[in-house]
Amino acid sequence: MPGLLRLIVAFVFVQHFYAVAPASAEEPISESSGGQTEQIGIEPQIVSDRPATQNPVSIQNRIDQIDEFKQSRFEPEPVQDPFDAWHELKARINDEIGLRFGLFYAPMVQTANPDISNHTAAGGTFNFDLAWNLIGRGTDSPGYLLLRAQDRHRYNDLAPTSLFLQAGSLWPTTVGYNEFHLSVLDLSWQQHFIEDRFVVQLGRMIPFAAHDYFRYKSPFDGFNDATLTLNPTIAYSPTGLGINTLIRPVDDIYIAAGLYDANGQPQHPGFDTFFHTREYLSIVDVGWDPGFIDPNNAVYIGGLKVSDVHATFWHKDELSASNTPGGWGVTLFAEGEIGNLVPFIRAGYSTGSGGGPALLNRMIAGGIGIKGLFGYDSDVLGLGVGWGQRDVGKIDTDFDGIVDTDVGDIHQVSTEIFYKMQLTRELAITPHAQFIINPALDPTRDYTVVLGFRAKFAL
Repeated sequence: MPGLLRLIVAFVFVQHFYAVAPASAEEPISESSGGQTEQIGIEPQIVSDRPATQNPVSIQNRIDQIDEFKQSRFEPEPVQDPFDAWHELKARINDEIGLRFGLFYAPMVQTANPDISNHTAAGGTFNFDLAWNLIGRGTDSPGYLLLRAQDRHRYNDLAPTSLFLQAGSLWPTTVGYNEFHLSVLDLSWQQHFIEDRFVVQLGRMIPFAAHDYFRYKSPFDGFNDATLTLNPTIAYSPTGLGINTLIRPVDDIYIAAGLYDANGQPQHPGFDTFFHTREYLSIVDVGWDPGFIDPNNAVYIGGLKVSDVHATFWHKDELSASNTPGGWGVTLFAEGEIGNLVPFIRAGYSTGSGGGPALLNRMIAGGIGIKGLFGYDSDVLGLGVGWGQRDVGKIDTDFDGIVDTDVGDIHQVSTEIFYKMQLTRELAITPHAQFIINPALDPTRDYTVVLGFRAKFAL
């Protein structure tokens, strides 16, 4: 399996260079620039600066989401947006030098059953994204300098991403809200060739932001429960040096292949681990997104419009420094639309000694998003449920250094409901609730309830 994945990654990358070397005048997949935007979750338009994929956590798509016009609840119109001058300045900078950027601050608080010690967690994440079209602007072969920087911090004794351990959950009740100082998570070059066919990215990257696309994947805009966002059956490294390539052999089929530093960390450059330690995470997505490139190719099954169907294959080397086992896995995903309804389902499997490098060995999760409630296009109601299992295997029960007891596997079920309410163009709030059935890490409880509140102020 590991050899096959690396062969696929190498093949896609080599094929890219053989295919594009003589074709600098061909048309590319053009990422969003020039100020044209489209709402994530709304059918894309055929425009020259269409994004290469629908992934809502990619840098260009996130900037699009920040820049798009959103209805204000403080009507009647017209109401002067106090940040109009800021938006106009951003548009002028883009028009003059092809530089687009966006930033947001997202505070989060979650609280579990009050009889749990240390049951409340609070923190925030500051994010800055930049996409600079430095070469090929207005041509068929644009190149972009990409940057993403984040600062994650806690307000009290517990960061939100760590609450799950207190709550007895097998997986996090939210992601993206741990703790580290301002760090560059993405600093890469992205080159586009041959319109809607090839994209290559090289540099420091976030594997989570490049693979296993999902409409409500962002923990700052969508679900919080890790089975509905992170996918705990994939052993992602946080960030690190790497290379990925997107290829579309035909309009509606995509292959995204990536090779990343498995030891990557937010505050470590990673040149030593990538080039000398040489322990890697390999990921390949094979997907079908009919109608994304050309709406005339949209596929319907009854009243259901197919949005995205993909399989994700991955392998991670054993990490010698931390003695973390290697392993591999596969995820299957499908998503569609019926009017304002967005149903989805995801199933994941992973393997490796002692349970493997991924948090879960098996997972099934699914649910539905409901867009445009109460007449507000950017509002979303999300309902989801996830089941996950980890093969713990044998453990040292008396701490004498001898692995002597086989505890088998542990599993649990969790549900989540959230409502994202867009108050103004810049501010959204999201109350949410999770119900964890038979929390695996606290067998004394039949259930745990987690209530939360998230805000996002974006410019």
